[in-house]
Amino acid sequence: MNDIKIENAEIVIVGGSSGMGLALARRLLLEGANVTIVGRSQQRLEAAKSVLVRVHDFALPFLT
Repeated sequence: MNDIKIENAEIVIVGGSSGMGLALARRLLLEGANVTIVGRSQQRLEAAKSVLVRVHDFALPFLT
């Protein structure tokens, strides 16, 4: 099986403000990807931001 290299990859996660989407965003950041999360709730995006900035020094939520 080939290893997929995601370091410096640009990845957008829809539904990234909670649950599996947030867990995936966290993991991808740890692997070196540049991650954008999208969600419907500004409050959840802000909460997700506070989690993700612990993993990566920059995180900016987007509201759809």
